[in-house]
Amino acid sequence: MLIIGLQKPFVSGFEARSIQARRLAEDPVTLEELAAEFGVSRERVRQIEVRAFEKVQKAVMSHVAAAQVRGAAPGAAMVLA
Repeated sequence: MLIIGLQKPFVSGFEARSIQARRLAEDPVTLEELAAEFGVSRERVRQIEVRAFEKVQKAVMSHVAAAQVRGAAPGAAMVLA
């Protein structure tokens, strides 16, 4: 699961699974494989992946901005697991 040192999850289980499987895995799965796993269309998987990635980017940017306001190093509390 994807965690970036935040208090609450910002992506759903399906969103986290799609990011992990498609962008973080050593051997990424296809849209078709994820679609079959979750019983949705490839296009729906693609839409969910895009939305999830946008959420992750927004969370990271918010974290970086907050760290800059506090004067801390931007990556100080970020952990990807």
